[in-house]
Amino acid sequence: MIINVSTVITKYNIEQVNDFMRWIYGRFRISTYTIEAARGVTREEGVKALTGETLRVIQDEAAPIYSAYAKRMVEGTSGLRKPITKFFYLGIIRALYNIRTTNIDKPTPLGMDCTAGETTLVIDYDGRFRSCELREPLGNIKDYDCNISRIMKSDVMKKEVETIGYGYKANCWCTHGCWITSSMVFNPRKMIKEVYKGYCEVKKLDHPLDISEPSLEALEEKYGLKREKLMEMGVI
Repeated sequence: MIINVSTVITKYNIEQVNDFMRWIYGRFRISTYTIEAARGVTREEGVKALTGETLRVIQDEAAPIYSAYAKRMVEGTSGLRKPITKFFYLGIIRALYNIRTTNIDKPTPLGMDCTAGETTLVIDYDGRFRSCELREPLGNIKDYDCNISRIMKSDVMKKEVETIGYGYKANCWCTHGCWITSSMVFNPRKMIKEVYKGYCEVKKLDHPLDISEPSLEALEEKYGLKREKLMEMGVI
């Protein structure tokens, strides 16, 4: 079973996120962990804490954690599948964070076409749909009998895709991991260089990850986690 965890970084957790990532890896058998930047309109003013510089620091410190996830990911595999899986996992996730880093402070071309509106769709709680969460609503799925295929082939979506112009016309370069990854999948030739670069960066930053019991207990003490409660929940 694949279990993924994702954390949105805000001013409330920016200093603790790497400790949390290491603790989660040590205490739970999850598949992988991703971090997201708070984006768009937030409920609270000033909650966005990330800058290009701070995100770079976080992702550099997290490199050994991702290397550990890559090793966990290939457990039980053999042959070429093992190095190929590690290469693409580490390369893609680092490339994703590198793109985010250049877009936190100001729009910067992704180095590939954005496929919003062609491969991805956002549906709001009330049925309104968008090509991207940072774009305006285009209509309501109820007007299309909740038929996603009709929406994606509709004139309004075709016009939206033309307006975006694969990102270049709209100049709307994002930091959303799902959209960046989706676009990467459909731009393999443009992104293979970035994937290779990302893999090499992670390998240079890698070092043994301390997830020993004393290390995990120190984190639990640091953040005031009650060990009896963790035992009761089956965490330890």
